[in-house]
Amino acid sequence: MSHALVIPFLALVSTAAVAQESFIPEVKSAPRAYTAEQADSELVGPQAAAALAVPPARELSAPPRATRSDHSRLYFDAATDGTVWVRGRTYKASFAADAATYVPFLGSSAPRNFPVGLHVESVTIGGEPIAFDSSVPAVRHGDTIEYARGPFVERYLLALDSIEQTFVFESLPRQGEIVVTLGVTSELEGASDAEGFRFGNELGHVRYGRAFAFHDGVDLTPIASRLADGAIELVAPAELVAGASGRFVIDPVLSTFSLETAGIDEFAADTAYDLTNAVWLTVCEEIFSASDRDIHAVRHTTAGTVSASDYVDFTGDIWRAPAVANHTLDNQFLVVAVEGSAPTRQIMGRTVGATVSLIMSAQFLVSDDAFIGDCYAPDVGGDPSTSGNAYYCVIWEREFSAGADYDIHGRLVRTDTTLVGATTFYVDNSVSVHRNPSISNSNGVASDALQDWNVVWEDEVSSTNHNILGARIHRDGTLTESTFTVASSTLDERNPACTAIVDANAGTRPWMVAYQIDSGANGWDVRCRTFNGASSISTFDLSEQFITVAYDQITPSCDCDGDQFVVAYDERTTPTFFSTDIKVSTLYSLGGVLGVNEGNVSASPGLNTDVRPRIVCNASSGSSLDDAMVVFDRDSAGGDQDVWATGYDLPNGGPVSSYCSGDGTGSLCPCANNGNSGNGCASSVNPGGANLATTGAADLSSDTLTLVATGMPATAPALFFQGTLQSNGGAGIVFGDGLRCVGGTVIRLGTKTAAGGSASYPTGADPDVSVRGVIPAAGAVRYYQCWYRNAAAFCTSSTFNLTNGVRVQWIP
Repeated sequence: MSHALVIPFLALVSTAAVAQESFIPEVKSAPRAYTAEQADSELVGPQAAAALAVPPARELSAPPRATRSDHSRLYFDAATDGTVWVRGRTYKASFAADAATYVPFLGSSAPRNFPVGLHVESVTIGGEPIAFDSSVPAVRHGDTIEYARGPFVERYLLALDSIEQTFVFESLPRQGEIVVTLGVTSELEGASDAEGFRFGNELGHVRYGRAFAFHDGVDLTPIASRLADGAIELVAPAELVAGASGRFVIDPVLSTFSLETAGIDEFAADTAYDLTNAVWLTVCEEIFSASDRDIHAVRHTTAGTVSASDYVDFTGDIWRAPAVANHTLDNQFLVVAVEGSAPTRQIMGRTVGATVSLIMSAQFLVSDDAFIGDCYAPDVGGDPSTSGNAYYCVIWEREFSAGADYDIHGRLVRTDTTLVGATTFYVDNSVSVHRNPSISNSNGVASDALQDWNVVWEDEVSSTNHNILGARIHRDGTLTESTFTVASSTLDERNPACTAIVDANAGTRPWMVAYQIDSGANGWDVRCRTFNGASSISTFDLSEQFITVAYDQITPSCDCDGDQFVVAYDERTTPTFFSTDIKVSTLYSLGGVLGVNEGNVSASPGLNTDVRPRIVCNASSGSSLDDAMVVFDRDSAGGDQDVWATGYDLPNGGPVSSYCSGDGTGSLCPCANNGNSGNGCASSVNPGGANLATTGAADLSSDTLTLVATGMPATAPALFFQGTLQSNGGAGIVFGDGLRCVGGTVIRLGTKTAAGGSASYPTGADPDVSVRGVIPAAGAVRYYQCWYRNAAAFCTSSTFNLTNGVRVQWIP
């Protein structure tokens, strides 16, 4: 599997101690964790990352990739009224029954669209008008649009950067001059030049090229074109028409010239994963102009290979703030977005198939016309289950009273786009300013009775004091848990995001909320809080775990992979910044208390302005992979905005680290027999000392952890053992020719005979480390070391030595 972020296995050294010894318990300070009450009354104090033993962040093996639109093809769509739409590289166009409209792209900074509408006003031959059908539906044939108007066909040949308009007379009713008069509707100022006509302003122009005509006996010939009184006249002279016995064609071309050199702005990305097809669908908002926003969708792999793209909407309407979710059972995505302008915005939806063809449903209304008020900020939760009802859950905010009362609404949507229930339901309609809702996927259990989505949102107390509220929505649209407090204090808490329950055990494991909080001296921090149902378990200030705590960390996004939580956030220096960075941290939950498995990984290195991350795990759609996708917005050097994406591999199992080395960094070896860095004390056969490392994952649901001791005498007996505490605060105590690193309750795992100085546990039919070591199902920290026989007279009168120690955080 190829990823933009590659997580190599980190081999760490460890040492062992004698099982029979009664070791003195020593406990090293752990990261501070807070109850809900403590967290709201007290800020976590700054702590150095080294003191917290946060594992080091890995570097990117390859840079993130931009999710570029595929502009090497045309895009088509059809509105419910039959209007055909096409999107080219430099334009969009619509073909209604009464007119064709060409809309040039004049740059994302254009204040509005400047369309050029064309309709056939009249056609004369030999001075006499001919009757034709002025209102017929447009019919698409591949890259061609046709209007069958009776005596002639008005045809548009579509290319990436231009449209060729033709008028095709299969036979002429008489001879004589042909005059085709086209009515033009546009704000752009029309003018004639040597190449035809141009309709333009200070942003650019639309070129309507000089027309040509030909028939079976005549080659392509320039003909007269005139612009007068808001109309274009195309004139084929009588002498050219004379002798025409078959098809006669008049042929001008439309194209765009824009003064804007930057590309189209794309931003506000969201993403979701489909398990069956192993692909992501990333959606974003495009600015065609200030009055015309489109929603673009890109199908790609975790490695960034784009296999398809299309538009959820590219009509002249405003579609904004897209969100996307997946339904595993039907291999489908639902994209929701805001349509229209305030104060009458509504929530629209469209399903997108996960196959390479990206088959889309018709656009449909999600919000309810029965509830008057501006609707905005939609989000959608998917469903990873492979049985039961095929539902999405869509939420949004609705303005009930401007500036005073905003509600959170919800609606269940089937995968066939039908809506569940007669109307929308309230998540919260109390009299308050509720804004910015976020929803998780459902917890993915097979039983409908146990299926829930988690929802969080802001509650505005004042402009500088926002609290976070939450609720849980059941599979039938009722509330499993009505509104409860997630975070409430005199501090400003904003931008919440939440995960589903971390596995399918129907609430036996926690779910998590991440939000930003104004911590005062250290600016904005990201804080995480775990819940069991609606009950708060603990709170963890993620920002305080890193040396960059003085920077602002904002706009968090979070998800879970079934075992761990992952959080992405925007990190920037304060009070001013020249670039921003997207960071990712993986958290484990031990008895509901959070800790950092891997911290502050940079997902967007470099001096770019990267903002608004969204992170989604493959497991959100039922995958067993420990992969995630991070999408974010980037302000590029050329001035335009783009959407970028990178894959992230969550670390397998809990964090593993080496400690208590006999290299002089802790307690001194008994005979000044220090070994090499990271190893145990020197032995009679190895002046560098023996080493304990691990392979595999410290994951209780899939334990693959193996302890590997190297550098011992060739055939020495080796005892692997586990303890519940570190000895002497992790520095170790002199024991035999080495240091004793493990204390507390000690369990023998197994004795092996070294082969070439190396031995491992487990091997063959040995029980897993977690089984032999009896790790509780909720997880725990355990310490490991290897004792080995070294009988030669060397240091003390003892006949044994030890490796370094290994600290292992087991996760559920």
